[in-house]
Amino acid sequence: MFKSNLNNFMKNIGAKLGANAPGITIGLGTGAIVVSAVMVGVATPRAMELIDDAKKAKVKRLENARKKAPEDAVIDEDEELTVVEIIKAGWKPYMPAIMTAAVGIACIVGGTRVNARRNAALSAAYTVVEQTLNDYTAKTKEIVGDKKEKEIRDAIAADEIKKNPYEGCNVVKIPKFGNTLCYDVRANDYFMGDYNMIKKIENDLNRRLFSEMFISLNDLRDEFGLCHDKELGDDIGWNVDHPIEFTITTMLADNNEPCLVVNYVIAPRYDYRNLH
Repeated sequence: MFKSNLNNFMKNIGAKLGANAPGITIGLGTGAIVVSAVMVGVATPRAMELIDDAKKAKVKRLENARKKAPEDAVIDEDEELTVVEIIKAGWKPYMPAIMTAAVGIACIVGGTRVNARRNAALSAAYTVVEQTLNDYTAKTKEIVGDKKEKEIRDAIAADEIKKNPYEGCNVVKIPKFGNTLCYDVRANDYFMGDYNMIKKIENDLNRRLFSEMFISLNDLRDEFGLCHDKELGDDIGWNVDHPIEFTITTMLADNNEPCLVVNYVIAPRYDYRNLH
């Protein structure tokens, strides 16, 4: 029993480390860079001593050479160390710092590449899911007709309202948005607004896409007056290939107040086709 629990524990630890490997690797790399900077400071006094010893040795060597040289011989070599001589004399104390910095850079580059590959996989998966959803929606309309398809969407919106009832929620109330209760399906939160304002936000954000190329989920939440998604809100949203398109359904909240249910499809920030 103990061995089985230990194996499960180790598997869970391994899974956690694997899932967070990019962040851990980048963190270690950043730490290594900081440590290398400290090591440079520690190594500098020793390097200066070695350079000073090399300078004294050069001066002594030149003095001995001048004493042994004939009176008509001219030894005009500069007693100051050249750049090459300084590097040869003082490089050894810096080697641990250089190696630590190299490891740190390698960790940062490796972690960044893993993140890029994961983003590519996420984007590819999203594209497949999005295409499947689009095909399913189109085929649903073709088979059951627009009216029935709307009924299906209304039923889905009603389920969302039931899962997240209005009662007990702190509704965001911004006077300029209007006085109609609204529900953001993705945020699972209510706010006050109206249909025209929601459509205006959709149009305004789509216009911004042409210049900014990407509008994040948190940009939309700013417009709705909702809290940011701290985990993914800046990395998902809409790009020029996936503009914003709201689906707005009118429902009754659990307090029998009319409610506009706002739904939308979110796109990844990066297009996997542009990642290598």
